[in-house]
Amino acid sequence: MTTTDRDIDTQLRAWRRDLHRIPETAFEEHLTSTYVATALEEIGFDVALGIGGTGVVGSLSRGTSTRAVGLRADMDCLPLQEIDGREHGSTHPGRMHACGHDGHMAMVLGAASVLAADQDLDGTIRVIFQPAEEPGRGAQAMIDDGLFERFPIDALHGLHNLPGLPTGHLHTRAGGIMASEDNFEIVITGRGGHAARPEAVIDPLVTGAEIVLALQTVVARNIDPVVPAVLSCTGFHTDGARNAIPGTVTITGDTRSFDASVQALLERRIREISHGIAAAHGATCTVTYTHEFAPTVNNSVRTRVAADAAMAALAAGLALFPDDPTRLRLDGLAKFRGVKRRQELLVNTPRLKVIEDFGHHPTALAETLQSFRARFPGHIIHAAFEPRSNTSRTKVLQTAFMRALALADEVYLGAIARPEKLKPEERFDVEAVIQHLATQGVDAYTAPTHGALLDLLAGNVAGETERPQLVVFFTNGSFDGIIGKFVASSKAT
Repeated sequence: MTTTDRDIDTQLRAWRRDLHRIPETAFEEHLTSTYVATALEEIGFDVALGIGGTGVVGSLSRGTSTRAVGLRADMDCLPLQEIDGREHGSTHPGRMHACGHDGHMAMVLGAASVLAADQDLDGTIRVIFQPAEEPGRGAQAMIDDGLFERFPIDALHGLHNLPGLPTGHLHTRAGGIMASEDNFEIVITGRGGHAARPEAVIDPLVTGAEIVLALQTVVARNIDPVVPAVLSCTGFHTDGARNAIPGTVTITGDTRSFDASVQALLERRIREISHGIAAAHGATCTVTYTHEFAPTVNNSVRTRVAADAAMAALAAGLALFPDDPTRLRLDGLAKFRGVKRRQELLVNTPRLKVIEDFGHHPTALAETLQSFRARFPGHIIHAAFEPRSNTSRTKVLQTAFMRALALADEVYLGAIARPEKLKPEERFDVEAVIQHLATQGVDAYTAPTHGALLDLLAGNVAGETERPQLVVFFTNGSFDGIIGKFVASSKAT
């Protein structure tokens, strides 16, 4: 098989459409796994079937290296009826590839084809086709079946399609990108009765309502405000009637987090609050808490590798990182749509990129700069930062900003407007920050006006001719004037 762009494009479409015609739900992917296995064998991979039920693993080894890298795709479909009537539409009633797993499989088959044609490949490539992604059981089934013992790898890469994202863009980030999901069910048992005689009942509806309200305090009052967590009650069901107070109430919901200790805390507080309030009302309750999905936490080194590859394949500047750093409300990358952008790419040339960033919290700064390190390898990163007047209300917060800014190569600190209105201990200590950054090997500059700061920045950028540069303005508005001038001068040169 040749690997020209035209050949690959044609083959990818054929694979995707063939797989779209034969959708199968979780752990029923028999036709799918056979199709994938046959394609892999034709490409030149050794294939193992039945891993974790219907999972498939293909392996290709060349050269002398012992390194092994895995590429993963999911195979199952959703139990939906396809109605669009396309020629390659689903041939299985009540089954449809509505989440794009047919595309994922085609992409991994395409990568396998390109890699198999690469005569310089030195090491082992493993392609892993996972069943049952939708219910969240397929990966564990393959692991329990000895996936990594039988097919060892050093790193594993996967992705999810994102409808609505412009072609040629990639969203990723180091660290947590998709939160864990835990489900809970609280069943409150009281004593029902006629609505006209509430004094004769133990009302589980009132008890349940109080529990729902109390649970809203868990994230707000039990978890560090900079630690991501969500607790949502999503269902409230009773066995009552219009004129009858129910005997039982069932509350359902889920929680999202990135850290095992936060998961444990959420579960503990749900149990404590539910049992405590039920007891206070004379009712009883049972709490069922299940762990459905583990969090996705990207290795920073592998994220940089992926970002570098994306930059090379998609053209400079088109590997974009999502702006919401928590992704708490997302079950998968396909639900990134609608996330409000926090960054704007103002200049994009091979020599210079200029980005305006509206995040203004030390955690956001650190994550942005870390992502830029991966996204723009080899670039000198200039960070222009305008401290808000309340940036250092606590020394802890100022220290966090210093650590975040140390991730840049050069830092430019703007002046605080009307510092005389602040107490001395509340002012952002620019000199202290500059001294700290110097100890970290970071050159830092400040100036009494934004215009003077712009001159410093422009001069240093113009003086660098060998390495590409990235200028990021962390701004809350007062940098707007100099950003426009800097962009205009950059485009002029």
